[in-house]
Amino acid sequence: MAGYDKATQEHIRELLQAVEVARDSLPYTEEFDKLKTDFYDRTFKKLSDSELWLAILSVSKKGGIKGKKKTQSPLISDDFKESLLKMLPVPIGQIDNLPYTEKLEKFTCRFNAVTQAKLSIRDVWLILLTLRK
Repeated sequence: MAGYDKATQEHIRELLQAVEVARDSLPYTEEFDKLKTDFYDRTFKKLSDSELWLAILSVSKKGGIKGKKKTQSPLISDDFKESLLKMLPVPIGQIDNLPYTEKLEKFTCRFNAVTQAKLSIRDVWLILLTLRK
């Protein structure tokens, strides 16, 4: 994790182990907000949501985080899924980096406008997770 010492990485690892949901289920939740507050309380380092999300990705990909319960994504039709894939602003293998970015915000707005759906950014994120499998 570039720019963070081992102690900071360990704080993130401990915080991730304490949450009840899977890493990918964290974005746009109260659990993420609490994790961010707890991180600041431990380290006095203020990170944006995007910076913390990227730090979480980095730490969790190094292993040591046990599997947690996943969140169910909203049910949408195959046509909606196909539309999502066609409009995706990054290759499907790079969606992990989308939370808390302008790209995902704009993508969600554009998808809702084109399809006349009313999905939240969290709903779009959870649906994208199902598409990468």
